[in-house]
Amino acid sequence: MNALTIVWLLVGVGMIAAVLIIKKKRNDEETNN
Repeated sequence: MNALTIVWLLVGVGMIAAVLIIKKKRNDEETNN
């Protein structure tokens, strides 16, 4: 694996994690309301 592949993997994982965190925050807000 070259550096570029590793960078793209990190970006992909980061984006997925961000989406999951945003969804969780929205769900928590809806639950509180």
